Amino acid sequence: MLVPNSPEVATQAIDVRDLGVPGRIDRLATRVERVVVVATGALVELQDERTDPASAGRVQLVVADGPERLAVVARLFAVLAGGERLVASRYAMGIGLWRRGSSAIWKRHVGPPALPDDSDERERFLSEYRVRQRDVEDAINQMLGRDPEQHRPPRLSWQTLIERLGQHGLELSEDQLIALPFCCELSARLQAQLADGA
Repeated sequence: MLVPNSPEVATQAIDVRDLGVPGRIDRLATRVERVVVVATGALVELQDERTDPASAGRVQLVVADGPERLAVVARLFAVLAGGERLVASRYAMGIGLWRRGSSAIWKRHVGPPALPDDSDERERFLSEYRVRQRDVEDAINQMLGRDPEQHRPPRLSWQTLIERLGQHGLELSEDQLIALPFCCELSARLQAQLADGA
């Protein structure tokens, strides 16, 4: 298998011609069929309670949950040049975001609306802030090491997607995945919660 330094990954396919023709040397012609990963993304949804049989029927949560926290989980996917989507079978991450207040801002507030200039108004604005889609996306980008302005976790969350790609003979590094275009797709339930002020 050929693994170049770019995000593109090549696999080899064999095209056999003129085999078994009497009086001639059999020729083996090969062509390289390129399988290219063109983008990655995350399917983000609200965490559901799940019962783990190994825990004697107790409910198991990926992320600590509560009335002040918005618990989301994400499954990663890769898009191939032909449009095929490879989705990881396991969650790559679980994140608990604050629902309200300045702590709900994962990275920084970018508006709209802009932060008020007056300190009292700014404090009031931040106390009434509700978590938004941008905050969810910022959190996921941080867990994947995609944002150089944020602290990079010691262990990134690409492993489930790397394993899924490996099942198809595709070998990409974390850095190659980070370099690709990326999008977050939020479930309808999560979008509804964010629209309602989480």
